[in-house]
Amino acid sequence: MKFEVKNEQFYLNDEPIFISGAEMHYFRVPKSEWRDRLDKIKEAGCNVVSTYIPWCFHEKEEGNIDLTGRTLPEKDLKSFLDLTQEYGFLVLVRPGPYVMSEIREHGLPFWLFEKYPEVIAKRIDGTNHVIVSYLNPTYLKLVDKWYKAVFEILTPRQFTHGGNIIMVQLDNEVGMFQWVMNHPDYSDIVLESFAKYLENKYTLRKFQTLFSTTETSIKEFVYTNLKQPQKTNATVLMNEFMLFHRDYFRDYLNTLKSIGEKYGLNVPIVVNVHGFSSIDYAKRGTQYPIGLSQLLHTKQISNMVLAGDYYIGNVVPDNYYDLLLANAFTKAVQPKYQPLFSAEFQSGFQYNKPRLQPATQDLISRICIGNGMNGINYYMFVGGINYENISLLGYRHEWQAPISMRGELRPHYNVIKHLNEVINAYGKALLEATPVNHLHIGFIPDYFMTEYSNQYTAEFTHRLKNLRETLMYNGLGKALGFNNVSFTGINLQDDEEIDVQKVPTLLVVSYDYVNEKIQRKLVNYVKNRGKLLITPYLPTKDFNQNSCTVLIDELQLKPLERKEWQSIQVDTIDNVIAMITETYDELNAYAYIENNKQTVGFVKSYGQGKLIVFGAGMISEHDHHMDAYFEVIKKLDIDSIIKTDDWLNVMVREGENGTFLFINNLEEYDKYTTFTYKNELLFEGKKLRVPIRKGLILPINWKIDEELIINYSTGEFTACKVSDDIVYLTLQALDEEWVVLTTTYDVFVENGRIIELGNNQFKIVTNSNCKVTITLK
Repeated sequence: MKFEVKNEQFYLNDEPIFISGAEMHYFRVPKSEWRDRLDKIKEAGCNVVSTYIPWCFHEKEEGNIDLTGRTLPEKDLKSFLDLTQEYGFLVLVRPGPYVMSEIREHGLPFWLFEKYPEVIAKRIDGTNHVIVSYLNPTYLKLVDKWYKAVFEILTPRQFTHGGNIIMVQLDNEVGMFQWVMNHPDYSDIVLESFAKYLENKYTLRKFQTLFSTTETSIKEFVYTNLKQPQKTNATVLMNEFMLFHRDYFRDYLNTLKSIGEKYGLNVPIVVNVHGFSSIDYAKRGTQYPIGLSQLLHTKQISNMVLAGDYYIGNVVPDNYYDLLLANAFTKAVQPKYQPLFSAEFQSGFQYNKPRLQPATQDLISRICIGNGMNGINYYMFVGGINYENISLLGYRHEWQAPISMRGELRPHYNVIKHLNEVINAYGKALLEATPVNHLHIGFIPDYFMTEYSNQYTAEFTHRLKNLRETLMYNGLGKALGFNNVSFTGINLQDDEEIDVQKVPTLLVVSYDYVNEKIQRKLVNYVKNRGKLLITPYLPTKDFNQNSCTVLIDELQLKPLERKEWQSIQVDTIDNVIAMITETYDELNAYAYIENNKQTVGFVKSYGQGKLIVFGAGMISEHDHHMDAYFEVIKKLDIDSIIKTDDWLNVMVREGENGTFLFINNLEEYDKYTTFTYKNELLFEGKKLRVPIRKGLILPINWKIDEELIINYSTGEFTACKVSDDIVYLTLQALDEEWVVLTTTYDVFVENGRIIELGNNQFKIVTNSNCKVTITLK
C-alpha cells in the first residue's frame, strides 16, 4: 500500500481518496464490542479510524507500560490496530504525549507531576502552571521512553511497513493552554531560549534601539522586563515573545518527531489547530486564527499535514461563514502540497449544550467539502466509557456521538452515511475538481497574535480583537458569504511576492498596523496589474506601533481623519451606518459621509493595476450593509459565483471530469430557485426545491467514462458502479428530477421515464420522492 499527500490531495495507491474518518477510542469501548463498532463505522462508509493513545491509561505506574491488554483488555492497542486492518480501515493514531480528550492531566501519567515536579511550567510569579514545560529535558526523556514503547506497536503497522497507519498526530492543540489562560511558560529554559532568540535576531545596538534600553545583557533584560513589564518597551517585548513562541512550538513538535523517527516513525505527521469557541446554541470561529498564528512555523516541519479542529455548534446563517474564513486562512498557511483537512470535525460535543441537530452535521460537512476540504475526521464518532477513573467528567463519554456508548445509532449517523455515499458516487471526478474562487483574502497572521497580553498591551489587544471580530467576521465575512462571493486565502507574511496570475484580485482588511515588508508587497502587487481592495483603514504603523506609511507614500494617498458611527452612502445605497470611517482628499468618490460629502471610498489607478479604498467598517446587521459591501467588492470586477432567486449558500468545484454545485439551504423554509452560472441559466431554467436545512451536490458535465457524460442532474446521486461495460447509477429524487446524459449505452430507468433527444442524448424524468435506478449497458 502507498499513501501520499501531494498536489492538494490524499492519494492511496496513486488514486485520490477522500478521507472520511471516524474517531473511536478503543480504550473507551469494551474490547468485546470493538467489532460491533467497527461494523457500524464500515456501514457508515468511513474509510479511516482515528484514535488517541493516552499515555496515562497505558502507563498507570511508571515503567509498567501495557499496550497488549495483559492488565485490562481495553489496553490491547496491538489487537485493536490489527482488527482495523482486518476490516480494511486506514488509521490515524495520536500517541500524545498530550491528548486532552477530557482525561485527567490531559493524558499525561498521573505520577509524572508528583515524581518529576521540575517538568512543570512556571507562571510569571514563579508558581506552577497547569502544563509541562515542553522542552524540559526530564520531560522529553520520559516522552522518549513512552514513544519507544508505543512505536514498537505502531512502527510495523505503518503503511510503509505494509500496515494501515497512514498518519500520526503528535501531541494535541499545542499552545492552547497558554493562550486560553493568557499565561505562557516563564520557566528558565524558556526565558533562556527567548534571550538566545533575540541575540541571534538583533545586534546589541539594534536591540537597544528597538527596546529603548541601555541594557547590555539581553538575558538580564528578558528576565527583568518580561516578568515586570515596562511601559516603554512592553509592546515590542510581548510581540517578540509571541513571535518566539512560533519557533518554540515548532521546535517542540520537531523534537517529538525526531524522537518518533528514532523508533521508526516514517509516515506524515499531523499538527492540529485549536480555536473555535462556544457561544451557546451556535459556536464561532472568530478566534480560530489565533491557533493558526501560534502554529504558523510548524509549516517548516517536513512531511507535516496541518489540520483544523472545527467545532461550529449548530450551523446557522449567523455563523456558517466562519467555516469559510477558517478554510481560507488555513489554506493560506498550510503546506502547499496538502488539501484542507480537519482532524477533529464536529460530529458531537462533550456536553449536551448545544444539542446538535442532524441537519447541522449535513450542512457543515457539505460546506467544507464544497470549499475544498478533502479530508474529514468525525469527532467523536463513537461514544464510550472511561476505565480506571481517567476522566475529568465521570465514567460516561457520550459526546452526542453518531454511535452511542451502548452502540445505538443516533440520527446523524445516517446523515454521515448518506453523504459518504454521495462523495463515493462522484468519486475521482469530484476529488480532482477544485473550488472556483474569484477573490483572495490577504491573511496577516500577526493580526491574530493576541494570545498573551499584559497591563500595557491589553488595551491594544482588546481593540484589535474587537475590530477583527466585528468587522472581518460579522461585517465583511458575512457579506461575502451572503453574496456568494467565492474566496480563498493568501498569507501576506510569506517571503515571496504576490503572483498576479494566481491572485488577480486581493482583499486586505487593514487595522492600521501593517509591517513595512507587507506594505511594499502590496505596492508592488498593484503596480504589476493587481487589483487591490483595502479596508477599513490605510496602514500608518507597524505592529510595534511605530510609524510606517510606505503604502500611503508610494501610492500618493491622502487620508484626512477618522470618525466613528457615521452615516455614509455607497454608490446608490444611502443611510448606511458605519462603525468606523476614514476620509480622504480624493476625487472620484463612490462612497462618502452623507452630512459633509467627505470621501470614504475611491478607485485609483497605479502602475498597471487598480486600487480600491473603502474607508469604512460596518457590521452586517441589515441587508443594506451587505449590499453596500457587495457594491464595493464588485469594483474588483467580480460577482457572485452563482445567481439564485432566493438566498442559498452555493459553492462550485470544477475539474476536467465535471463541475459540482454545492447548494446549501441554512434557513427554516423550503426554497424554490433557478440557478445562473457564468451567465448561463442552468437546468434549462427549471426551478429546484432545496428543502429546509438541507444540502445538495449536483453534477454538470460529469464524465463517468468515455461513453457516458451526465450533462446535468437536478437530483443528487448516491451510487455509481462501473462493471463489465455496465454502469449502475442511483439517484435520490426529492421531486420530479431531470437527468440529461450523453451516451452510446442503452439506457434503462426504474422510477422514471426516458426521452430521447437525439445525438446520443437522453433526458430522464424521474418520479417524485423515490430512489431512482439508472442502468446503462
